[in-house]
Amino acid sequence: MNCWISSKGISENRFTFPYKARCSSGFKEFNNKNDVWDEILKIAYETEKAGFDAIGESCYFESLYFANNSDLIDLDSQSMIKTYLYTRESFTPPFQDLNSTPASFIDQFMIVRNELNYIHNQELKEKQNNGK
Repeated sequence: MNCWISSKGISENRFTFPYKARCSSGFKEFNNKNDVWDEILKIAYETEKAGFDAIGESCYFESLYFANNSDLIDLDSQSMIKTYLYTRESFTPPFQDLNSTPASFIDQFMIVRNELNYIHNQELKEKQNNGK
């Protein structure tokens, strides 16, 4: 979801804890960020259960109804996105060689790559549809 926030930008902060907002299960009271993340996890679970691959997209767009996306920014994810973009644009490997690259880093790197590619493809489709 942080890839979507990075790509689409931070929306205005409309919510101040505690507040009630519409979410997938109706109106709910949100008292803190944990309540918001609980709802995000429900959205991710329901999206995956329904067989959709676009979990990050679903979480991003649905969260706009009940959360400030500035509250959802994860600094570790943002760092990974920056690392991915830097290595891709500069052709600089993040580690000395594949053997010294932690498996968890490769997993995170691939998630970012896949999500940013998906976002890019969605934006291309939108531009093509607007041109018709």
